[in-house]
Amino acid sequence: DNRGTATWTAGSVGGTGGVYNNLAGAFFDVQANIGTFGGTAITFNNAGTLQRTAGTSTATIGATLDNSGLIDIQSGRLTFSGGVSNSGDVQLGVGSSLRIQGGDMVLDTGTTWSGDGTLEFVSGTLQVNTDVTLGGLSVTPLSSNTTAVLSGAGNVTVDGKFSWSGGTLEGSGKLITRGSDSLISGSNTKVLQRGIDNFGTIAWTDGAIQAADGVVFSNQEGATFDARSSDSFTNSLATFNNAGTLLKSAGNNVSRFSPLLNNSATGTVQVQIGILELRGGGSSSGRFQIDAGTLRVNGGSYVLNDGWNASGPGNFQISGGTVQAAGSGSIAGGLSLGSSSAAILSGAGDV
Repeated sequence: DNRGTATWTAGSVGGTGGVYNNLAGAFFDVQANIGTFGGTAITFNNAGTLQRTAGTSTATIGATLDNSGLIDIQSGRLTFSGGVSNSGDVQLGVGSSLRIQGGDMVLDTGTTWSGDGTLEFVSGTLQVNTDVTLGGLSVTPLSSNTTAVLSGAGNVTVDGKFSWSGGTLEGSGKLITRGSDSLISGSNTKVLQRGIDNFGTIAWTDGAIQAADGVVFSNQEGATFDARSSDSFTNSLATFNNAGTLLKSAGNNVSRFSPLLNNSATGTVQVQIGILELRGGGSSSGRFQIDAGTLRVNGGSYVLNDGWNASGPGNFQISGGTVQAAGSGSIAGGLSLGSSSAAILSGAGDV
């Protein structure tokens, strides 16, 4: 039982079956740059302050942690590999990170989270049972064989950078992204089973996104989702509501986009290079801006309502599916209709 201040500066601490109690008002300061505090069936109960005030590299808590006090990481990275149950406070300083690498982390009622540092989630399950706001979140499995699952009913708001290179986002809560430099990358398939509200900028550069039936991705007014990848965003039974900008800014390739696309009056679908291929149907009261390249419809049924138009010198192409002009609009560049009978332009509106 620690009632004062203990400082771990170097080496590893191990054992079997022990319990370390950091009592209310006590401090356990992790300053080691390498090493593990843990062993077999070791438990660390923190009702005081578990802090990292020095160290620029990584130290690991391998014990099972039950935190009802404060985790305060001011420097470097602190990794937890034995599982964490949290109902206390977590504070991450600028440039610092808390890494979950093995075991599960459960954020229960009572959890508060503050600071600009990053939660790095590389393996196991992160179960969020209460709403939290993070400075940054990285969901980056260690390998294609590593399981990394974000779950739970709590909403997860990321004020800074959100990075996703694999694993699964699930649960009834939402992921709310606000950062200007969020990134979906890496060749691994990303499984999306949780709704996303994007208020910032997300660049999708690589790897398929496999959305579940009924999932809703809402790109809010002023937000940008940049589809640069040559892979697919799948499932026409998912929905992408666009009140901001659905953009293809890079990649002389084909970005395949299958969710039902609802482009609202404030929304813009913009192509600057390559081909953005829409496959899932939907509707538009907003605008299409084809600066270069091609906006291609290749499946589903799209309804163009009053207010739609397509600006720019690029090509609007219907290769498959139905485009119904319910309202009148204009296409500044080229319009091409595929030779297949499956490519249909219809409706009472003038084009």
